Amino acid sequence: IMEELDRCYNLGMRGIKIHPSLHGYPADGENLRSLWEYAAEKRLPVLAHTWAGSRECSPRVLGKLAAEYPNVPIILGHSGGTLEGYNEAIEVTKKQDNVFLETCCSSVIYGMIERFVREVGAERILFGSDMPFVNANAQIGKILYARITDQDKRKILGLNMAEIIGITTRESS
Repeated sequence: IMEELDRCYNLGMRGIKIHPSLHGYPADGENLRSLWEYAAEKRLPVLAHTWAGSRECSPRVLGKLAAEYPNVPIILGHSGGTLEGYNEAIEVTKKQDNVFLETCCSSVIYGMIERFVREVGAERILFGSDMPFVNANAQIGKILYARITDQDKRKILGLNMAEIIGITTRESS
């Protein structure tokens, strides 16, 4: 894994994604420790698929990793994926400054984006599309039509991620 991480980093990689439930291996498993150490050394964000109740990748599992690796931005893919998962993801995000909620999911719970903003702040939320598995129209629509400020929408739709990966935009400079 180290050779592949180095190869990709040298080509400009700005982050790492893991999908623990698909691979049947926990995000905090011993075989992934080198990945977490690498992310910490390079200050790379890690996006992890999360789902409520999963031993491999519940938001709580990622929250424990966030405490171990405080300089690694950890993105909770799907923010836990279910109402129970959203609650858990919000709880973890409130406790760990390096954890971010990510918005893509195949289900849309009315008012959830507004709740995310209210509970953790727009600065801790990142847009996700889950393309090509989920229609991007619904994913972007729930941000665009959320009852939040336009500035919060801009943060969620790209400014927050630009800051995490070190891209300066006209609006942020």
